[in-house]
Amino acid sequence: MNSFKKLAQLVGLALATMGLVACGGGGSTDGSTNLTTQSGTGLMSLAVTDAPIDNAKRVVVRFTHVELQPVDDGERVVIYFDEPAPDEELVDSDPSEEGTETVLEAAVEDVDSEPKQGAVREIDLLTLQGENSEPLFEEVEVPAGDYAWIRFYLEPQPGPSSPPLSNFLTSSYIEFKDETTANLIIPGGLQAGLQLVSGFTVPEGGSVSFTVDFDLRNMIRPDNRFEGYYRMRRALRLVDNSTVGVITGTVEPTLFPEGYSCDENTRICPGLSVFVYSAGPLEEGAEPEQGGDPEEGGGDTMVEVSAVEEQLTSADVVYKYVKGTGQWEYRYEAAFLPEGMYDLKLTLDEGILDEVDAVTVVAGGKTVVNFPSTE
Repeated sequence: MNSFKKLAQLVGLALATMGLVACGGGGSTDGSTNLTTQSGTGLMSLAVTDAPIDNAKRVVVRFTHVELQPVDDGERVVIYFDEPAPDEELVDSDPSEEGTETVLEAAVEDVDSEPKQGAVREIDLLTLQGENSEPLFEEVEVPAGDYAWIRFYLEPQPGPSSPPLSNFLTSSYIEFKDETTANLIIPGGLQAGLQLVSGFTVPEGGSVSFTVDFDLRNMIRPDNRFEGYYRMRRALRLVDNSTVGVITGTVEPTLFPEGYSCDENTRICPGLSVFVYSAGPLEEGAEPEQGGDPEEGGGDTMVEVSAVEEQLTSADVVYKYVKGTGQWEYRYEAAFLPEGMYDLKLTLDEGILDEVDAVTVVAGGKTVVNFPSTE
């Protein structure tokens, strides 16, 4: 019994002296969701969603970890996904003397070694449209305070690729509707990751929940250096889940050109989308987001949201059966929109079929806007 108590104390000391590395249970719940925060810390959750992309069947992104940078240039916080906690499981058991020595040795090694990398999170972003999202981690304890940016790291593509391609190539890929695939490249390089410069705050003793919108339609482009590969531009948007709402509605087929129809199998209407534009300035207290690609000379620039319209996101129109009405309807849904005013454009390919201006979104609310507008 004395050996077990000594073991528990040593393991607790080892865990307490580890660096600022958190582990997240991606998409699952465990004891971490009921944490009581220590002094100087708060709980943070982060999920991903996406705006659609034309001609793609799947967009599979393989995340390895996330990095957070405090504004005071303090030590970065690294969060791995689904990292196992074998030490805690063994301490809760009733180990033999032989098992005690093994666990103690492992715990001491963890103090001096680099933190273990967690599991790779593979997410098909095309399944996360509208109000759908996928947690990367939930209620992970991190230092409280202001943060300057978030950086996403993706799994490198294994294999014999040599520099310079190997410095940019990930195992993430896009699959097109014609069944062809192409691997995705990070323009700034694997070490740079996908960085989103959008400030946020983790309150001491409190909790925050964010979602990052991957605007795939503006994000993925053919790479201009490596033929046959596609680049992931930094078209990312961070929102506080407590401040967002939804715009949804129907589209009357009387607006469609003669002969146009939706796909009978997928119920997707090709080329038919609703684009959402922000018609106001950047919210007070918010940070501007980073725009541009390093290759295009804009990787280190900051783009302000101006008083003119700025495309924020988009939503595909789909033909679906609605239980509430008992009808088949052409519907769209644009979610994770910060409280504010928006203009909407119903488009087919590059042509505008209809427009609705000055749509109000309130936090936690759902605004219904149908095309054509009845106003």
